[in-house]
Amino acid sequence: MYTSLVTPACARAGPASRSGKKLYITSIPYAVNKAQLVEQIGDVVLSRKMPHLIDVKELSTDDVRIELELRGRADENL
Repeated sequence: MYTSLVTPACARAGPASRSGKKLYITSIPYAVNKAQLVEQIGDVVLSRKMPHLIDVKELSTDDVRIELELRGRADENL
């Protein structure tokens, strides 16, 4: 069973490519576990609950950077 939790985060749109658009999450609250967040988003991708979401990647080094890949026709402002 999935529960819904809304947390404040900072995100910005990345460059669009042939495969689709990219959205980068650059900041999450201190209490949120980044690995669990990426895992939960991955579960949503696999279950196809959000049809415009294709893939999620963790690109973090020292700072937070999570890449969400969207379909080309998806609106990144949602």
